[in-house]
Amino acid sequence: MRTIALIGRTNVGKSSLFNRIIGSAKALTSALPHTTRDRNTGTTVWRGVTIRCIDSGGIEELPATGTRRGGRAPSIEEEIRVQAAHAVADADILVLVVDARDGLLPGERAIANTLRKTRKPILIAWNKAETKRLRDAIGDAYALGFGDPTPTSAVTGMGVGDLLDRIVEGQKAGEPESQQANADTLPSSPALHPSSSTVATRVAIVGEPNVGKSSLLNAILGREEVIVLPEPFTTRDVHDVDITVDGQTITLLDTAGIRRLAMRAARSSHTTLEAIERLAVRRSLAAIRRATVVALVLDAEAKASRHTQQLADAIVEEGRACIIIVNKTDRFPERPHHETITQTVHTRIPHLSWAPVLPTSAIAGSGVPAILPAAIRAAFAWQRTLTPDQLAAIHALVKRRIPRAKTKEGRRKSDILELQQTDTAPPAFTLKTRKRIRLPKAIPAIVERAIRDSADFFGTPIRITVKSVKG
Repeated sequence: MRTIALIGRTNVGKSSLFNRIIGSAKALTSALPHTTRDRNTGTTVWRGVTIRCIDSGGIEELPATGTRRGGRAPSIEEEIRVQAAHAVADADILVLVVDARDGLLPGERAIANTLRKTRKPILIAWNKAETKRLRDAIGDAYALGFGDPTPTSAVTGMGVGDLLDRIVEGQKAGEPESQQANADTLPSSPALHPSSSTVATRVAIVGEPNVGKSSLLNAILGREEVIVLPEPFTTRDVHDVDITVDGQTITLLDTAGIRRLAMRAARSSHTTLEAIERLAVRRSLAAIRRATVVALVLDAEAKASRHTQQLADAIVEEGRACIIIVNKTDRFPERPHHETITQTVHTRIPHLSWAPVLPTSAIAGSGVPAILPAAIRAAFAWQRTLTPDQLAAIHALVKRRIPRAKTKEGRRKSDILELQQTDTAPPAFTLKTRKRIRLPKAIPAIVERAIRDSADFFGTPIRITVKSVKG
């Protein structure tokens, strides 16, 4: 597998080229500068070779040290530069994307000088070259000294195949022995290492803006994978990171903060920024549908708002496993007991009362090691199938817990005939009863309680259907 990083100034078409390469509109695109902020990754197969592509935000220069300047709060531009430096460090081949309509600008020369120090193969994508005049201007790119540039158009697809051919060939003759980046570019020895193996479990990290989703992702990985700033909507794309934990492959999806599930178009001005935010919300909801497990992140200092309630509704409606992460518990001088936090959350979000609550602090690191094991456990429970013996035991338990109807002759046989598991992901069960009886409304809750008491359905919803049959 080859890993490539798309590097370049703002609005040269990196995200559009990224979408064209991987064959889907995964990255947000717009004319607004810095639409892309965090790294975005996707894969494609070309001529039998798997290519992992990293999209990065627009930059004017790469940081000299790969770290932030001290003494002040980082700007979004500075954070994007650091993320681009991480992309360079992760890649085998670097693709410098140049806007053919602008020609070669000083920004490209500054970026090229920094990329040259990595000693990695570098290709030039002369992008947006839709006309013959723009393609003929490609001679300017030779001044960078990286060999033949490739004219491309992310819009029409022109030249993208040629670029992929060169990536597959990998400039093998001139590829350096060492593929490591400058030691200053990326923090070494991350706690968890990226994996290219088949994804088995997908965990979507969702919540309102500024509850600490990206900070949690960075804390889990042990490195700065995504940008963290105090301003809302720092994260816009759904950011996928593959990791392996004890042989189990997990994809973490860091999503944009959901401020409103329904963006009220009639009341909002249709600016480009608002359009991006609306699309970010839709993609966050799509991430819930893609997920095996949803990690709903709450701010320990804030109450569960109406929007959080709506987000919880979406989790239930999609039938996804869920863990609730209460972040920023370090802000309390005396931290509440775990049981107190759990009771408070379940009282405020009663339809997720089956979801475990994990008090954490992304900054202090407390509770973070428990997140992935909880997500893995919930993923297995979500797909669990009970054996016939287990179902028979639960059926017997349900019959004991549901009182038999009285008749003039005394108690008759139980009207609970059979319990079947009809589905997984999420687990679904059907309780068959005698047709002539009227069961209490609490029957589904009694059945669910019996199932949870008898088997490990940690962090997963259970759907119960009561079906009356002749008998």
